[in-house]
Amino acid sequence: MSDDDEEDETLHTIDGTKTPRPDKIHLKDFHAEIQNDISLLGNIACIIKDKKRQLKQSKSILELKYNKYKKCHNFWSISTIVLSSALTLIESSKLIFIDNIDDKTMVNDFFVFSPIVLGTIITCTTSLVKFKKYQEQMEEIYIVVDRCITMIARLKSKKDTINLIIEGEKIYNFNCCDKNTTITQKINETVDPEKMNMFREKVKNICETFHVDLIQEYSAVFIETEKYINYLDYHKYLKVINAVEYRRHILHQDRIHFYGKYDHDIDTDRMEDLKKDALRGCNRVSKKCCCC
Repeated sequence: MSDDDEEDETLHTIDGTKTPRPDKIHLKDFHAEIQNDISLLGNIACIIKDKKRQLKQSKSILELKYNKYKKCHNFWSISTIVLSSALTLIESSKLIFIDNIDDKTMVNDFFVFSPIVLGTIITCTTSLVKFKKYQEQMEEIYIVVDRCITMIARLKSKKDTINLIIEGEKIYNFNCCDKNTTITQKINETVDPEKMNMFREKVKNICETFHVDLIQEYSAVFIETEKYINYLDYHKYLKVINAVEYRRHILHQDRIHFYGKYDHDIDTDRMEDLKKDALRGCNRVSKKCCCC
């Protein structure tokens, strides 16, 4: 097998598990008449990649702020509930344990002054929650995060469309030609005008939708995120975000390496036992309500 045939075999397949990097596009792999269009698609894919990364960072910061507000709101709300319950308990117990409220004893003093202290603390916590407006800020951040998720999904969909067009055009160029010709002859050979017009129409539609819809919507979403992010948020949360991204990347690569090297051998007897268990239905999920 020649080198050209080996290179053709690698170009005839598309790996569905990986997205081709736009900054690694080789224009020499495409027909000379569409290299400018491929370069334009690659630049759009790079822009989408940067904007998606920036928007994901803003979304992560907003999610961390949302969790912080949620913890504070839950803490003060639960504290208020506990103190209110304690106040009710003390007021109810006063009638049982105290016979004469005028007696100067420690128990009487406790039942007299503790409701005053608890009532003051409850008033302070309730006023603090209203002043900080945790609930309102959580609702506003939740709406912005939801818009970020929608925008990221649209950017990813557009990037996948571009990558499929680029890879499809590469496969088409190397599939529709004679196998006996060299790679250079395949690339420089004329293509069907109808297919060329269809390809350029796809490129035109992608450019129009990117400039008209995605850019404007992205700008609106990004402005919304910046309203709730200040300079100190980057200082507080970026280190956490980078650590999580790094850990997730390492675990993902470890999983790929594991499944790439893992070779599971199972003996015949064990396979027969698994088949019998499956036929008997012993591995079905239990429908009982209790854990036992």
